[in-house]
Amino acid sequence: MIVFLFVVCGLNAKAGNFVRYGGASAAGLGQSVVAYSKAGYFQNQALITRFDSIYIELYSAIPFAITEFGTHSVFVAAPLLGGVTSFQYQYFGYQSYNENKTGVAYARKLGKGLSIGVQLSWLRVFIPEPYQTSNNLLAEVGLSYELNKYLNFGAHIFNPTLSKPVQDESENPETAIRVGVSYRPIEVVACNIELVQWLNHKTSFRVGIDLQLTNALSIQTGYNHDSQMVGVGIGLDYKSFVFAFAGNYHNVLGYSPHLSIGKHF
Repeated sequence: MIVFLFVVCGLNAKAGNFVRYGGASAAGLGQSVVAYSKAGYFQNQALITRFDSIYIELYSAIPFAITEFGTHSVFVAAPLLGGVTSFQYQYFGYQSYNENKTGVAYARKLGKGLSIGVQLSWLRVFIPEPYQTSNNLLAEVGLSYELNKYLNFGAHIFNPTLSKPVQDESENPETAIRVGVSYRPIEVVACNIELVQWLNHKTSFRVGIDLQLTNALSIQTGYNHDSQMVGVGIGLDYKSFVFAFAGNYHNVLGYSPHLSIGKHF
């Protein structure tokens, strides 16, 4: 059953099992966050320029309520070296199969409304004998451009060097290009849409809406065409803390809960 679900998840993700996302708010928005700084900093390095102080966030997700599929991560960002630097560690899997990704990113503002960021990550994939454990270096590049106070453009390239997470001739590189916009028709509503092009796959899309109900409370919903999942989420800001909870639903595999807890220092 576990093997079957890994295959299904890989097909839905369009590019295998090695690309993981972070942040419960992003999950609630269907991962349509490449241009949305409030929730996209896990995924587009250019968006970490939003942080003007130290920020730490813990994230956990249990896809389809199967603990062996759990993804757990820690994210740290801080102003440094004339820009913003972030550290991210992510763990997926269980004792007999797991992926450990450790990444360091740097981003800075290059002009009015324009930011660019890069990240280098070390991905270790543990597979028990007779298979081999692999270690590989992955790169990511992100861009964000605020056209005006209502509209922001974002772009991101995952693995532009076409590195293979597993050294296997049959394994295809997991490379993706994402472009999208975040539009605010009014101050309390953000509408996100993005296109995703995986290498050797058809173009897919993601959409999401974030509604700020009060200064502290927000709700999200979205759809991810990649995984064919609908998302809903809720966020709460309390003093220096940021709480987010989201759920995704797949009509065959069921529900996936996501939880994030962050703190500004």
